[in-house]
Amino acid sequence: KEMQNHVVKLRLMAVKRSREYLLQAIAQLRRPKTNVRMIQINSLLKYCDLHEFLDEAHPTIADEVFGVYVESMSK
Repeated sequence: KEMQNHVVKLRLMAVKRSREYLLQAIAQLRRPKTNVRMIQINSLLKYCDLHEFLDEAHPTIADEVFGVYVESMSK
């Protein structure tokens, strides 16, 4: 039981840090004179597994990150 609780806490911490990283990378897309393609390749595509992890671990946060990305790219 104790180990299971520890694993759940670690998983939540990983979700939190993944969300922060992806939102930070997406925020860079909104800056003026940004090479969007380079950020997509070096920050987002390189860590696409993070989004898959979020989708499995916490689908609502994965949807939030996806929505922010779509909103950023539509501007």
